[in-house]
Amino acid sequence: MIGSLDLSTFPQIALVIFLGVFAAICIRMVRSTTSDEMRAASMIPLQAEECERRREKKS
Repeated sequence: MIGSLDLSTFPQIALVIFLGVFAAICIRMVRSTTSDEMRAASMIPLQAEECERRREKKS
C-alpha cells in the first residue's frame, strides 16, 4: 500500500495532519473555557517562582 504512493504524497499527508492539529489548537483556544480554568493555568509559572522563594528562605 505505502509502496504504491508517489513521493510527493507524503508532504501532502504531513500538511493535512499539521492543518488538523493547528485547527484543533485554534478551536481549543477560541472555545469558551471557564475563566477560572484559564486564570488558574495562567498562575502556574508564578506559583513555581513562589515555591522557589520559599525554599531559598528556608535554606
